[in-house]
Amino acid sequence: MARGGINLALVREARAALLRRGRRPSIDAVRIELGNTGSKSTISRYLKELEASTPPSADTEPATVIDERLLSLVQTLRSELLDQTQVSLRQEQARGAEREEQLLRQVQALEAQHRAAQAQLAQSHQQLRDEQELRQQQAQDGAAKDEVLRREERKVSELKLTLKERDTQIEQLRASQRHAQENLEHFRQAGLERHQAQQRQHEEFRQDSHQQIRKREGMLIQTQKRVSELSDEVNGLGTSLALERQKSSDLYERHAQLERRVEQLNEERQQLLAARLANQEQLREVTALLSERSSQREQLIIDLALCQSRLATQPPPPAGSPADEPTA
Repeated sequence: MARGGINLALVREARAALLRRGRRPSIDAVRIELGNTGSKSTISRYLKELEASTPPSADTEPATVIDERLLSLVQTLRSELLDQTQVSLRQEQARGAEREEQLLRQVQALEAQHRAAQAQLAQSHQQLRDEQELRQQQAQDGAAKDEVLRREERKVSELKLTLKERDTQIEQLRASQRHAQENLEHFRQAGLERHQAQQRQHEEFRQDSHQQIRKREGMLIQTQKRVSELSDEVNGLGTSLALERQKSSDLYERHAQLERRVEQLNEERQQLLAARLANQEQLREVTALLSERSSQREQLIIDLALCQSRLATQPPPPAGSPADEPTA
């Protein structure tokens, strides 16, 4: 169906008007006569129908009619070839531009992901260094606390040894007391006053010994309490150290995962770059095809000019030749 309301009657009128003015009814001339409307392929089809349905007149030269048909056919082919080439070129250019834009967006997205992964990896490295420094500090603190604990244990050992010595002294004092009591019984009658003096001295010494014993026992209780507190702190530090080791293991695992992800992103980026190069190669091939079509177009224009030149320089047939006879 013709576009813009062009039909066979309008083409016939335009063709007749051109012939009346002595002009050749080519496709471009008919289209201009119609007001630059209508498809060239439709006008060519109508012209062919008119040429097929219109018998040549007696005063028309058959060679001129054939040349005009040949020229019309060449122009039609040239127009169709140019239209097809331009449509194909526009489609290829649109697909190439769209594909290149998609690849560019993908590359930009991958680069953004790569930068984010690098930033996250740097942050993980920093966190890992901080955790290592913290663990080292905690290890140093634990070593210091262990040293303090060992010192306290040595003090406890010394206090136990001192207490043992005091117990020995008490036993000795008790033995002396028993021995003094025995001597007292033997010498009671000999010197009551001396016995009383010795008893007073012994009582003072015993009270002083009991005070020292109670003091040592209080110090021992405090030392044992301190040892218990240090043991609790050591247990807490052991638990914290286990948790920190678990966190360090998790951070190492996360770091390995991030490195694997970065490698995957690099591989995808290389694949996209290869696809982009392939699309650029396709674009170059389309450009070469367009250049080849342009060369064909120029060759057709040259051939058309040669045909027009031959038509212009061809002499008319002699009078009375078979060409003047009407076709049966």
